[in-house]
Amino acid sequence: MLANILSFIGVIVSLASCYYAYKAFSSTKEISFPPVNPRNSVCLVRQFSNEAKKLEEFISKHKHKKVYLNIDLDGDNFEANKEKDGNAVWISVWTEAFDSINESEKPSSFNSHGFQLTIVFNDSGYGDFSWFKGNYRLSGYFFIDDYRGPYQGIMSAVISTVKTI
Repeated sequence: MLANILSFIGVIVSLASCYYAYKAFSSTKEISFPPVNPRNSVCLVRQFSNEAKKLEEFISKHKHKKVYLNIDLDGDNFEANKEKDGNAVWISVWTEAFDSINESEKPSSFNSHGFQLTIVFNDSGYGDFSWFKGNYRLSGYFFIDDYRGPYQGIMSAVISTVKTI
């Protein structure tokens, strides 16, 4: 009887160790932005920057995949628009100006290329979008639902919060 109980405990411990080994393995092949050390370094994205171009390229390459993001969107140049129910936010990220922009003008699809990033919040998701030290912080796990376009001169990207497993 005692041997059966000890064997059962051994099986439970083995299953638990397999589960944690799988989690460790899956985290090593995690897709993330920034690609190097994403949990300890935050990528600051500004309008018309190389980081904005890299973010758009990252989203377009990893469509229909779960990713880890840790980015700050420059609070002086980005405007976050929330839906009334608070379940989604959208932001225009401008990557390249193909026409000169006066100081009084705002970037638009008439003078710039970029993408509209829509962030959908799920109750069970582990992603976060918040105001942090003068920037919009986008951090956590997201699923890149779609990236397509252009629509009226701008690409469209939709991401949603997801669980880690």
